[in-house]
Amino acid sequence: MIEAHFNRLGERWIDSDYSDNLSRIYWIDKGQGRLHHHGQDIILCPGNLYLIPAGTVFSYACEKCLDQHWIHFTATLPGGLPFFELVDPEYVVKPDDSRTGWMFERIETLIDDHRPRAELEKTGILFLLLASFLGNANREVIAQRRKAYLRFRDTLKYIDTHLSESLRIATIARVAHLERTYFSRIFRQCLGIKPVEYIMRRRVERAKQRLWGTDEPLRIIAESLGFTDAFHFSKCFKRLTGITPTAFRELRQDRKSLDGQIKVLAGGLGEFT
Repeated sequence: MIEAHFNRLGERWIDSDYSDNLSRIYWIDKGQGRLHHHGQDIILCPGNLYLIPAGTVFSYACEKCLDQHWIHFTATLPGGLPFFELVDPEYVVKPDDSRTGWMFERIETLIDDHRPRAELEKTGILFLLLASFLGNANREVIAQRRKAYLRFRDTLKYIDTHLSESLRIATIARVAHLERTYFSRIFRQCLGIKPVEYIMRRRVERAKQRLWGTDEPLRIIAESLGFTDAFHFSKCFKRLTGITPTAFRELRQDRKSLDGQIKVLAGGLGEFT
């Protein structure tokens, strides 16, 4: 759990092709807004829960007004595997639990309380909310992916701690105690992605953190994450996210400027996505 708040939003709540390393859950009290991600046009309205997994490139807008509760959180397994690569969640659900509104209000009252009891309660409520998005999840698929993850956990951890190096599949296969060709085939069968593509995704995710949190030149980020050069880095980044590293960094600057304006207009309500 990173943040949880309520905001009353208006026409200034608008952006396109935004992305970062936080997952989000929204709950609407009243009003209407719009989201677009994973090829879906989604209407934000009261009565539904909305999920945006970390790393998603999404757009959002509000035409008039929107009373929104929101939660920012992280969800990764040891070794850096994102939780939402283990499951296939729904992005919009109508919860069965009549206490959903209360859950958000309760988390908002506890967000700055870091006592063990409060941390456990916040995490418990977050799990209840996340469970709402797994109604159609296939148990066998999850079990298969979990088995695959456990099989390659040490391999994934090795990849995550050596992203700055020139990772060779033969070297990674030795970590898994498998022959190179066999390793590549089993890795793809188990995790649904080629080892080379997995490595690239992890490098881009690490790059997003650096772009958002530092002012390091693209060349430095590229060299430190195993890319050939800044051009190679930019090409791979855009292929996976839809925008260039420079455009992604500009989103950070735009967000800071817009956050400042919203805080003034809303009397210091804070972040809102």
